[in-house]
Amino acid sequence: MKPVFLSIFLLVCGLRLATAADSTFSQDNQHVFIVSKGKPALIDVDLQKKESKLIDLSKTVKLPINSVTLSNAGYVLCATEKAIWAYDPAKGKCIKVCSAPGQGTDEPSSISDIAYNPKSEEVLAVCGGLYCRTKKQGKWERVGDRYETYPRHPVFAENGTLFCISEGDLWAASIERDVTPHSDDDCVPDLWFVGSRYAALSFQVINSNFSSAGLSAMAVSRGMIYGYLTPMNGTGWGSIIRFKRGVSLDKNKAAEAADDGDSRTIFDSLEEIADLGREQCSFLCTSRDGHLTFYTLRPSGEVFLVENDSKPTPIEIRGFANLVKR
Repeated sequence: MKPVFLSIFLLVCGLRLATAADSTFSQDNQHVFIVSKGKPALIDVDLQKKESKLIDLSKTVKLPINSVTLSNAGYVLCATEKAIWAYDPAKGKCIKVCSAPGQGTDEPSSISDIAYNPKSEEVLAVCGGLYCRTKKQGKWERVGDRYETYPRHPVFAENGTLFCISEGDLWAASIERDVTPHSDDDCVPDLWFVGSRYAALSFQVINSNFSSAGLSAMAVSRGMIYGYLTPMNGTGWGSIIRFKRGVSLDKNKAAEAADDGDSRTIFDSLEEIADLGREQCSFLCTSRDGHLTFYTLRPSGEVFLVENDSKPTPIEIRGFANLVKR
């Protein structure tokens, strides 16, 4: 593999009820790498051999891994509180990519989630503020959010569209650079979160206090959006759902909404929501090409694979349930 080049690091902060991306497919779609909770380790699910194993990264990574994503070079990017690491599945080696902003200062930040944009090679991370780091500038930049959306669980589609969750609703967005000249003393960010509400899923669960209900995890395939809806106050089993991807984000409308300070809705309602089961869902992710979707059920540890948005198929993975329970 060629060394990974991470052109932009975006850090998203201030999130409530955050759900981190805890699984990712390999570049060849033959493996799924899962965060081993509370450990500097990954669980490797081999979809061909139908077996799993623990990958101990503690020799180089000293803190628990919070989130994972896949780079264009095939590295599994792993986020701890203090840094982002790149694990090479082919060589079994792990190297440090960068520190979280503020490390070594009086105001260090903590990374809890990351996502990778295959189109622009951006890496998004949930952290203690909105920041951006480019290789060219070599410094962190603050990213503004006019909506005070507090986006969480960022996921990129294969075309580079950013999907995220805010207050139980699904948003589609992008990160735009403000070309208006201003001095550094203005404290005005050059980068902005520009988005619109894509689907008001919180109302599918409860019509009041929806900050504690609605969408809590999701993944984006070629034709569908998969999600995990949690019930009121986070109790009960919830529902695994999917629905067709509709219109793409209209950047002109999003820009108008940003200027107006308004969170404009693209979808006020959804015509079709398929309920895949009233279960507790974990490790929901899709492959880079969007053709495979993976998820598991709690507490049974059952594993499901979906090919080309067809019917979910249960698969037996040797040793997986024991690794998850550790």
